[in-house]
This record gives sequence, C-alpha cells and structure tokens, in this order.
Amino acid sequence: MLTARGLLRVADREARRGAGAAITGASPQEQAKIPAYLRHLAALDSDESCGERKAALADLITANDQRAMPALQVIEASPRDQCSARGGKADCYGCMREDLQLAATVLEMQKDGNVRVEIQRFER
Repeated sequence: MLTARGLLRVADREARRGAGAAITGASPQEQAKIPAYLRHLAALDSDESCGERKAALADLITANDQRAMPALQVIEASPRDQCSARGGKADCYGCMREDLQLAATVLEMQKDGNVRVEIQRFER
C-alpha cells in the first residue's frame, strides 16, 4: 500500500501529510479496513491541534503495534526547521518532541511483551 509506505518510511513531511490525508479522508468503509496504527500515524501529521496529535501518540502506545516504530523513528529524526512559520522555519513537531521520544522508547520497551506501559495523559 503506497499510502502506508508514505507514512512509514518517507522523511519528507509533505509526502507523509499527503499519505495521511488519504487515510483520514477515506470513506467509513475504507477506514474500517485501515489498521489502527496507520490511522494514528496519519493524525501525527494532520492539521489538528498539538493535543490531538499527542493523543494519537498515546493511542499508538496503548495499541502497542510495533509496525509504527519505523514511522516514529523517521518523525523523531526529522529536521527541526522544515515548516514555515511567519516567513521563517519552525519545528513541525516542536510541541511534541519529548512525547515522540517517549512513545518510541515505550514501544521499544513493550516489544517483547513482558512490559506493559499505560499512559495516563500527555501534557497538552
């Protein structure tokens, strides 16, 4: 699925946003066929509020779907100056950098199934 590949491996944020828009814009019937982790990843590059994007991270951790790891690693490693903000460059994920690191760490900890972490809340 090209859309999934766009969310999982592509470093270019605009390409990920396009893939995410295809997922979030899918019909309800198509949405039911899309794995939850892809829907959560699509929310990370959405135009929604930072709080909603952080909630998608919490959902990824709760789902403990290791298929999300490559995308989290790409997003976490993304440049901090790839978004335009008032004529300058800004960090697209500035409000959630620490949360991205936390999510990747928690998923890694949960990988073997012997550890389970529950997120009570993310700061919004």
